[in-house]
Amino acid sequence: MTSMFEPALLARLMTADRILVAGAGGGFDVYAGLPIALALRAAGKEVHLANLSFSNLYGLDLDVWLAPDVAEIRPDTRGAKEYFPERTLARWLRLHGMPDTVWAFNPVGVELLRDAYRALTGHLGVDAVLLVDGGTDILLRGDEAGLGTPEEDMASLAAVAGLSHIPERLVASLGFGIDAYHGVNHAHVLENLAAIDRAGGYLGAFSLPRDSREGVLYLDAVEHARAAFPAYPSIVHGSVAAALRGEFGDVRFTDRTGALFVNPLMTLYFGVTVEALAARNLYLDRLERTVLMRQISSIIEEFRDALPAQRPPRVFPH
Repeated sequence: MTSMFEPALLARLMTADRILVAGAGGGFDVYAGLPIALALRAAGKEVHLANLSFSNLYGLDLDVWLAPDVAEIRPDTRGAKEYFPERTLARWLRLHGMPDTVWAFNPVGVELLRDAYRALTGHLGVDAVLLVDGGTDILLRGDEAGLGTPEEDMASLAAVAGLSHIPERLVASLGFGIDAYHGVNHAHVLENLAAIDRAGGYLGAFSLPRDSREGVLYLDAVEHARAAFPAYPSIVHGSVAAALRGEFGDVRFTDRTGALFVNPLMTLYFGVTVEALAARNLYLDRLERTVLMRQISSIIEEFRDALPAQRPPRVFPH
């Protein structure tokens, strides 16, 4: 039995002792899990951070590799390029006197990514994995009019869906509405959540409070990352941070997008189980033998080309 005083997603995580919070979609996705990770650590849990990386990990020193396709990133880890969100987060963690390792996964296909997850979760001894998505495209099932950028999210979802020995495998999405600039229709997102709810896998929604310790530190981390990459600020976290500050509408913090619609819904977390989300996806099983990310792209394209029809976009009625 759940309680109104504790969101179901957090209640499930509180039953675990060691938790891996992992960014599913690359880039700055791990930052979407930072507030939850901070809250869990404050509650006495052992929490580790990881991210599917867009950085050039192949140029890293040999001693950072735990296993093929998973590397231990610290504040002083040498990288081939300056764009290195995992190292930037590690440096922010050190500034605040927190454990400062952020694990980085290579952006590979499901077969190799699952092996990397298996190596890392075994090394850390975790009993829960929380995949976090900045945005909502991880919640799409495949027949929607627009899928956003699904490749990395689906690689992560499929990889973790195969880790049946881990008791708790959950997904949290932060940034409702942001993926509109990537063609996602958010009425479809809500429709999918309703279907997952009917199947028993929806874990509710809750907001990140601005005046909480976690909210304050999240805003600080996002600003630290923006200062590190002024030419490439995170669109997702720039939008969530603006919403968290109470800004509204077409908030301008980058010229990399068209008009934005920053609003309070962007500060909501939506939670589901990995099992329920994977079961609803229409093509996830086709990704099992992939070893390259471009294979995932091809399979998704072939699947969509074969659909008799896509679910047409819908407008919100209010």
